[in-house]
Amino acid sequence: TTAVKILGTLTWGEPSGDYTLTSRGAVEVMSGGALNMGTVASPIPGNRIATLILASSGTINPYGLTIYDGASLVAQGSAKDVSTTLSADANSGATAITVNSVDEIEGWNLGDTITIGKYGTSGSTEKKTITEISGAQITLNSALTATHPSSAAVANLTRNVVISGQDSTNKAYILNLNQTALANFNLDFIQVSYMGQNITDKWGLTFKTNARGTIDYSSIHEGFAGLYLNNSSTNSFTNNLVYGHTNSTLGGIYST
Repeated sequence: TTAVKILGTLTWGEPSGDYTLTSRGAVEVMSGGALNMGTVASPIPGNRIATLILASSGTINPYGLTIYDGASLVAQGSAKDVSTTLSADANSGATAITVNSVDEIEGWNLGDTITIGKYGTSGSTEKKTITEISGAQITLNSALTATHPSSAAVANLTRNVVISGQDSTNKAYILNLNQTALANFNLDFIQVSYMGQNITDKWGLTFKTNARGTIDYSSIHEGFAGLYLNNSSTNSFTNNLVYGHTNSTLGGIYST
């Protein structure tokens, strides 16, 4: 069921506070249409959160955001550091970690979701919420359940522009059919979460045959297959975080 069909230009605008649009059906951006959540020249400012929720009510017919060829999706969040590393071991049971430099966590805030990774092939990655930042020390919402060695990656999943499914069960999807300019599908500093089901073309954030686009400094997490490139090349992906997807065969990034 299509709830929103965009034939012209739908722009997020500049609300005085955070703004969430919840769609109880699919959103389609048709050829000649554009959905702008911020622009390259004017990203959503860091003190605002812009959220689009595709509120699927089941797993059989998930709601999605489809960008048709000749259409445009531009989503631009506020710049922030994407990741840093531990400067010392973070032991199991610890409720705080110390990272390499305060200069590598600019834009990180209380309430942000971070991951503390493993180093090499040993250990596990944990997801935590920041409750306090003091210099290069970050306090977590709960104790670590594993030990993370010095130099393990610490990455921030939170962005102030969000495109999300309803939750970890009722996931949505994004389908990119744009075959024109890279700029017609342009995501910078965006959080994409709860995307994908085991359904053709609805695996997660999917680039269909010959689709083009650019995704930079964004997070794609806790979906089915993450970023799925289906016979799609000549795209640009830089410094993105892909985490916690449920399909072990397709993984976080899959290319055919």
